[in-house]
Amino acid sequence: MKRILLCLTACLLLLSACAISSGLGNMETYSYANQAGYHITLPADWQLIAEDGPSVVFAAPDSGISLTIISELGGEAYYGLAEIADMLIEQLPGSNTPWQISNTITDTKNKLRLSVTGEDEKGTEVVLDMSILQPYPGIRYYLLFATGRANANRQSALIGDILKEFVVDEDVPYLYELMEEWRSLE
Repeated sequence: MKRILLCLTACLLLLSACAISSGLGNMETYSYANQAGYHITLPADWQLIAEDGPSVVFAAPDSGISLTIISELGGEAYYGLAEIADMLIEQLPGSNTPWQISNTITDTKNKLRLSVTGEDEKGTEVVLDMSILQPYPGIRYYLLFATGRANANRQSALIGDILKEFVVDEDVPYLYELMEEWRSLE
């Protein structure tokens, strides 16, 4: 009886693992590099939808998830990441219900990762997996994954792996020079 229960438990765990999205290690990937001093590894089927100076948008064709990356060079250095997150949430597009932080995933001096929920215009729950990375004072990167509630749970391993693959390649002098260049273009 114990052996049957053990086998049944193992099968259920295997089936539930199959229902959850695997991470980057189990799929083809590509690396995207941005002039804002970073590169990121993404699944090979994710498409670049928009690229406009400090922001880029990627979308997975079939899984209903998108990633927006915004580079902020020269942001206010005296705000903490939690304060910045609150200001960002206030600026999110309208929702039928107010955007709410449902979970704090990571909270360190240089990284804040939150799960934020709201609703689209049809009343469907939307989940944002939002990370704010601050590798240097005044230099921030915002990574916003948007998807539905059920998909957020299925994609959590993949989102975590993609976040681990976000790497700032450039040093402070390069980033500050780029910041001055962007300011002159405004």
